[in-house]
Amino acid sequence: MIAAQGLSFAYPPHFTIEIASFTLRAGERTALVGRNGSGKTTWLRLLAGLERPGPGGCCRHRAGLRLGFLRQNPYLFSGTVGGNLAYPLALLRLPRAEIASRVAAMLERIELAPLARRRSDELSGGERKRLALGRALIGKPEALL
Repeated sequence: MIAAQGLSFAYPPHFTIEIASFTLRAGERTALVGRNGSGKTTWLRLLAGLERPGPGGCCRHRAGLRLGFLRQNPYLFSGTVGGNLAYPLALLRLPRAEIASRVAAMLERIELAPLARRRSDELSGGERKRLALGRALIGKPEALL
């Protein structure tokens, strides 16, 4: 579960986002829609803990909740497609054999297996987006923002 209460964030002098309360329970899906500049990305960054809320606001998740975060314009490492997928698993300190197995499975899932050794900066726009999605999902997040 992810819950937020009294969240606010300001980009002075004109923009403030305020959320009275929000709860997302296991199995639920929520779409966040709005105009350009309306605060959607800021809201997701607050939920992910990448931004600090203003005074009095809080955002809670269960301790150890595995979050995935997928940006609209994702950053990819300059290494290979396979290396981009392996990186989050290495951060989790998984055994090499498990990393290799998960990377191979994800490459198939996102239909990039033939490109596993290609550098990420050589991919098309659609291939880059699939790689970013695969990297967000490979750690088996409980919630994807």
